[in-house]
Amino acid sequence: MKPALRKAIPEPESSFIVRKDIGTKMKNNWHYHPDFELLFIKRSMGTWLVGDYVGPFKSGDIILLGPNLPHSFRHDYSYIMERDKQPGEAIVVLFPKELFGKGFLELPETKEIGTMLALSGKGLKLATQTKIKVAGIMSSMLEENPSKRFFDLLQILQLIAEKKQYQKLVSEGFSYKSDGIDNARLSAIFEYTFNNYQNQITIDELAALINVGKHTFCRFFKEKTNKTYLQFLMEIRIGKACKCLIEDNMNISEVGYSCGYNSLSHFNHQFRTIKNMSPLEYKHQYDHLSSELKAPLSRK
Repeated sequence: MKPALRKAIPEPESSFIVRKDIGTKMKNNWHYHPDFELLFIKRSMGTWLVGDYVGPFKSGDIILLGPNLPHSFRHDYSYIMERDKQPGEAIVVLFPKELFGKGFLELPETKEIGTMLALSGKGLKLATQTKIKVAGIMSSMLEENPSKRFFDLLQILQLIAEKKQYQKLVSEGFSYKSDGIDNARLSAIFEYTFNNYQNQITIDELAALINVGKHTFCRFFKEKTNKTYLQFLMEIRIGKACKCLIEDNMNISEVGYSCGYNSLSHFNHQFRTIKNMSPLEYKHQYDHLSSELKAPLSRK
């Protein structure tokens, strides 16, 4: 699973892409591309990796990614395979840096948008009120003609820039340089972790996976991801725990055990380290916010 540069080609009558991905079409590996990407998770749950950020996503989430920012969205199996429930669905908007022309984003009226797009190089996850409005516009764009889509995109960017209701995902210390061998190694590590996070994973077996020594592995992973592997593994496990807490009928102990924790106190400690709240507090918070996401989408 070697990540690669992906280039999206719009239809002849359009200068950017608006599409709906359903089920298996949502699958992607660790990759990057030269376009901005606006992604609306209409129906799915899973874990996204963006630069050095690892965290859970759920239905209703929207993220804006800048050009050449490496990422991967790992949807839960049931939403991809379309078996036990309605298949997952996402709306994707891909647009190039040159879309608005030279100097357009430096005008007094649009400078705020240019500043926000520069920040998207760190990945921006939209907050509740903004994402509800943006979701409504993105859903409408699927049925509109190219010229209307263009002005809708501009409206979305203006809304995000004006409200400033977003969370930067990637740390300031993260930088990315494309390297085929390093990318292949990272992909192998990510894939192995997602397939085995419920079990004990040792540095020795990971080092053997990419054919390096233990100390070389630790140095390589920290250099490429800006974090230790144990930190990365903790983020994956807690992300999976978040999914279990809001979707599965499991108690706190069962959630911890299913995500690789044999000690409830250790699970609670690591959950609080990542989420700044206990697992039970997280579940209660989600139950409260989910009612907003179920409300009818509006463009007003």
